[in-house]
Amino acid sequence: MTIEHRSAGHAAGDDFDVDDPALRRFDLVREGARRDGVEIVHYAPRLTAGSRVEKRAVRSIALLISLSGLLAIAFVVAYTWWPWKYEPGMVASKFYTPILAATLGGSLFILGLAIIAWAKKLLPEEISVQERHDGSPEHSEQKLTGATIMNLVDETGIRRRPLLKAAFLLPAGALGLAGGVALVGALIKDPNADHILLKTGWDPANNNGQRVRLVREDGTPIRPEDVSAGGQMTVFPGIPGGATNK
Repeated sequence: MTIEHRSAGHAAGDDFDVDDPALRRFDLVREGARRDGVEIVHYAPRLTAGSRVEKRAVRSIALLISLSGLLAIAFVVAYTWWPWKYEPGMVASKFYTPILAATLGGSLFILGLAIIAWAKKLLPEEISVQERHDGSPEHSEQKLTGATIMNLVDETGIRRRPLLKAAFLLPAGALGLAGGVALVGALIKDPNADHILLKTGWDPANNNGQRVRLVREDGTPIRPEDVSAGGQMTVFPGIPGGATNK
């Protein structure tokens, strides 16, 4: 069904009074489109308001939005509490990065699916033809543009669909928190502090300030005369376990 949004007695034209209280918002939208060289040739809702099909679509979209929010919360929880320091072997810290990628990536992906489903199922069908033109906006143009923007908000149906409005609060807050937690977390604690991969046996700070001697793999010390001019030799720090991965 195509809906014709034009009030009786208000034909589009140069004498169109944008301040006429009898005009509906879509009358302003149509007139604004006409002045911009746009002809709305088709405008119709995709689903009947309040129908079972519409309610089912609203529930499915709300479910996707809520799932997106839950994954964003899972990202924040994993970023904050999941063990991340390197340890040898198959330990929980090995899954730190994959979990962050899966939760945040999944949240954004599902939110994108929800937005696409919203556009495909709930937004009205519209076909318009526009001609390019130049010109500075006047008072009437500004009011017409404002009415068009507000009409776009109404077309989303979020005002009359409280379930979707409430569902959006979860991912909006969670994704905002996810965006800030990485920055705040890095400012609170240096992730490289006391990291095992940044400590070596050559660092005097790890050996009570003592300089470390060069030794062979079997622990025997190396003297300067043991290395020929231009020669090479594999050496290890002369500390307990210096020739091992520990």
